[in-house]
Amino acid sequence: MLLTDGQGTFQPVQGGTTRARIRAAPQDARTTPENRPSFTTSALRYTAIPREVRSLALECPCRGYTGVVSGGSEHNTKPAWRHLPVMCLVFIPDYTETNPYQSNLAAALDREVIFGGDEFLPVVRTLWHRDVSAVHYHWLGQYFNAESRREQALKFALFAVQLLAVRLSGVPVVWTVHNVAFHDSDYPRLERWFKGWFVRSGTCDRLIVHCASMTDVVVETFDLPASVRERIDVVPHGHYLDNYETGVSQSEARAELGVEASATVFLFFGMIRRYKGVFDLVDAFREASLPDSRLLVAGNPRDDTIERELRAHTHDADGIRGVFEYVPDERIQYYMNAADVVVLPFRDITTSGSAVLAMSFGKAVVVPALGCLPELLDEDGAVLYSQNEPDALTNALETVATRDTDVMGAHNLELARKYDWDSIADRTNRTYELAV
Repeated sequence: MLLTDGQGTFQPVQGGTTRARIRAAPQDARTTPENRPSFTTSALRYTAIPREVRSLALECPCRGYTGVVSGGSEHNTKPAWRHLPVMCLVFIPDYTETNPYQSNLAAALDREVIFGGDEFLPVVRTLWHRDVSAVHYHWLGQYFNAESRREQALKFALFAVQLLAVRLSGVPVVWTVHNVAFHDSDYPRLERWFKGWFVRSGTCDRLIVHCASMTDVVVETFDLPASVRERIDVVPHGHYLDNYETGVSQSEARAELGVEASATVFLFFGMIRRYKGVFDLVDAFREASLPDSRLLVAGNPRDDTIERELRAHTHDADGIRGVFEYVPDERIQYYMNAADVVVLPFRDITTSGSAVLAMSFGKAVVVPALGCLPELLDEDGAVLYSQNEPDALTNALETVATRDTDVMGAHNLELARKYDWDSIADRTNRTYELAV
């Protein structure tokens, strides 16, 4: 079990063959024999940890994988005392290097989480060596991104082997439908059929969508029986309030980026892919009547072709600046805090982490009324436009320029706080319980 020393620091002991380390317990967070229940798994022994612990990390190396649980922040709303349950989960794939979504969810779940990496058949290997309670698939794009039919067939085969191994082991499967379709798939019909089979066959026990409207979209897109709706749970996308630095002021951010202090700044931020409509945004900005305005396009193009085309498209464009490169986490605040409005002109979208990021930075937003965006945002904090209307994006840019974007951003920040990870973890845990 874990004890405390005179300085209030939790001291670990060996449990099985895996060592657990708990860091940064504050002085007022000591446990006593009376309030310290203990729990046991095949790999770890640990005790209840007070919620005031701000940096809690549970490191669980197992055959090439590392599960990390980090918990506690000023935005968590749970009672002060929580425990770490014995359920062991596998998250596939591991996108924690580029997206904090999985890390945030794992931290709030307070369970042991193993992140599947890029190794050969990661799920099969993990099932062989560990007692896994559930396999949770997140993004499936890695199975539908191939340069040839042969490569695509091989990826499908590997995915099928994973699923077969899971079914034979009796471990339940959960799939969060972040994207109904992989946006860059070369074989969309095959992808649609495979995902439909994944759900229809019962291989996937339960599904998670981020908004209520996606339930019907999933059923209709994959031609699923109506009964599947009973296996779909709505769990919102959590905020990013605790993931990025925000201390730089607008004036400091603009000075750093070389943007005029008096300008109205529109920002596109994120990986640049064709479905995100960046070319449409450049055209709309040129056509709009936006005096003393600037457009920043910041993000890493998906491939060299998109970068060449976008550079040519923005060359010598008045008031438009492109930063076509990966933006590290510590630099994100400069772009967000320099902006008055974040514009995300998707041509197609299910859920947008970029919109949640903009809300978490307290920014006004311009987005199309697609996917989960109308349920995520409202007219007090965003201008939502219909893609079916002519010049809709141009008109949306002109409309938001006439509004108080500071008030809009403050409203979005309050909305973002409602999407706290503790409540999202509770609903996700309920999904796991139903799947089991």
